[in-house]
Amino acid sequence: MLDKKKSGLIIKIIALFIAITFAGSLVPFLFGGLGQNNQSQQQPLVNNDPPSKQEQIQALLAQADFSFNNQEYEQSATFYDQVVQLDSENIDAKSGLGASKVMLGQTQEGFDLLNQVATADPNHANSQFFLAEAAKKLGNNDQARSSYQKYLELEPEGKYSKDASSALSELGS
Repeated sequence: MLDKKKSGLIIKIIALFIAITFAGSLVPFLFGGLGQNNQSQQQPLVNNDPPSKQEQIQALLAQADFSFNNQEYEQSATFYDQVVQLDSENIDAKSGLGASKVMLGQTQEGFDLLNQVATADPNHANSQFFLAEAAKKLGNNDQARSSYQKYLELEPEGKYSKDASSALSELGS
């Protein structure tokens, strides 16, 4: 029977053998058979094409959403604004920018953006929630109640449903 030191050494040797074998099998893949004259069959390993406008928008939205979810509202506002500059009709970017503005205390500006989104797409749930938040901060309780209720109709189990229900109770629906 092998002792622990010998069995550990054997396992390490086997793992090293597997790693070397695996790495060796990657060489032709990674370097495309260097030294061979098959230029027509080689493909670049990196795509050097600039990202399309849609790819830029998707990447910026992902960064903006990540920042917003981590309560980095200035950064999220910057990313959402960049999307709006690329695509002024992007509802998600306008909604995110408006929500970021509300969270930064730029309530009227956020309210205006969110109101535009709610007019263009009344079923955009997050814009309804943050429109309600902005309206509440601005003292427009009727608008706040209406938007909280709309949010809850759209997302009864949504991310902000508990907050919306609590706010409605406070406002006396």
